[in-house]
Parts: sequence; structure tokens; C-alpha cells
Amino acid sequence: RASWLLQRAGFEERGRSLFGTIWKPTGAAPRPLPHRQELEAEDPSAYMPFEEVVRTYEVSKDKDWALPVVAVSYCWETPDHPDPTGRLLRAVAVLLRGDADDVSGVRCAYGIPEFRRLGYDDVAVFIDWSSVFQKPRGDEEECSFKRALKGMNVLYAHRLSFSLLVQGQDEHLTHPR
Repeated sequence: RASWLLQRAGFEERGRSLFGTIWKPTGAAPRPLPHRQELEAEDPSAYMPFEEVVRTYEVSKDKDWALPVVAVSYCWETPDHPDPTGRLLRAVAVLLRGDADDVSGVRCAYGIPEFRRLGYDDVAVFIDWSSVFQKPRGDEEECSFKRALKGMNVLYAHRLSFSLLVQGQDEHLTHPR
């Protein structure tokens, strides 16, 4: 859920405007995302329940706008954790806030305020690290992981979802990707 990600990234809900919820920085540093197994145990409310996704689809399947689903494409910083300092999380959260981008001042078309304007309460966010089971995996988790790999491309290419390509979050590395 985008609202959960924003809170994890150091933002809090501070009222509403014409465009929806106003998210303001708390001053807290972003906390790195846990992997799927940890997050599922730590805070299952981070996930949008399948029933809610299906209900959202049923309501909007004949409309001209997209579902509130954002698939994030990014480079992993290390083999052990894609975002150990929370830089990626913060970059994604800023975009999901839906204010304006830093360069052009143009409002983001996939932020929470835009989806709330269309009648959706929240945005589902797919980040592989927290959405797909990571190693070590049990037998059921391995089966789920393989199914996810086979269908993951649909999230990035479907006409009803948004793909968010995050660039530049690795510039601080010795060897940027």
C-alpha cells in the first residue's frame, strides 16, 4: 500500500486538499523495507488484500483509467538488500505523494491524490523485495516465487497499471548501475 510506504519513508498524513491527502515529511529517516517474509510477519497491513484488488478491478474494468497499481523498477544496491538505507523508498514515496516533480513542477498522474480523485482509497505498490518471497524460501514460498516470476511482466506492461522506473538512486555507489 502506498499509504504504508509513505509512513515508512518518513511522511505523515496532515489533512486534505482539493487534490486529496497532504503528506508532509516528519523529519524521520526512511526505514529500509523488510523482505516479503519479514514484512508479512511484521505488518500484514502493508499489503492490499486480494479481495480489495478484485473489488477495485470490478468497479473500474470498463473505465478509461488505470487501476491504482504501481510496479516499481529499480536497481538493487547490494546482493543482500536492494535499498539498505531507504533511498529508493524515499524516492518512490516522494512520487507517490503526487505533489509535483522537482524539475518541471508537473503533478504526478499516479500519486495517491490522483487516485483518490478517481475514487480509490489507496494505491497498490509492487516492489519485488517486499512483494515476492526472498531466499531462503520454504517449498510453498518457492512455488509462489516461481509463479510470481512467470507473471511479473504483466504488472509492468498491463495497460491498467503504472510502471515507475526509478533512476539515479544509485549515483552514490562506487559503481553506479
